[in-house]
Amino acid sequence: MIAGVLIGAIALLVLFSIYAYIRSVRAALLIQPDGLIVRKPVRTYRLGWSEVDRFSDGGVDVGGGTWVWALKISLRDGRAIIATGTAQGSGQLGGTLVWCKN
Repeated sequence: MIAGVLIGAIALLVLFSIYAYIRSVRAALLIQPDGLIVRKPVRTYRLGWSEVDRFSDGGVDVGGGTWVWALKISLRDGRAIIATGTAQGSGQLGGTLVWCKN
């Protein structure tokens, strides 16, 4: 019985790790005529241009106290979203910045 629970726990850990890896690789900022799509490891934001106030320098903690540059999107309602798919530097996260012409 304990062996079955242990195997199940390991299987769940492996599946979650695969899911987390795929989500982090998919991190991207998609620029479209009607707005932005910001894909982050856990959540995807769809923003209209009317919601965006400005773009500025931001940062992402890549572990060990190391920060790398990433685009910060400030919204008109006061919130800010860091586009992790734009992160650059040592410990680069990778990702994609894409202009989608419709």
